Amino acid sequence: LLPPPRVLVLDEPTARVAGCADVVLEAHAADRAPLDAFLESNDGVLAVTPAGERIRALTLASRSEEVRSGLLALGAEVTRCAPDFEDLYFSLATRAKRGAA
Repeated sequence: LLPPPRVLVLDEPTARVAGCADVVLEAHAADRAPLDAFLESNDGVLAVTPAGERIRALTLASRSEEVRSGLLALGAEVTRCAPDFEDLYFSLATRAKRGAA
């Protein structure tokens, strides 16, 4: 992986994904706009990815329950999902950018 600001990782991709320290939440609501606004403004959220009618949020593990509670308060259905390679990429890139890698 080499996103700005350059992260290089040599490892088995499935092992890296399985070891992702962050939590992925998937949310669905009739009106997604409030969810988008909440997720974009919460610094416990590392990345947001639209997934059709749903939205995936990559969150810091330490803040995932706070994010989940906020989404539920907005009327969303929320489930925890296994991270995929894209989530791993966002995790490493965002942490490197924030200086927390």
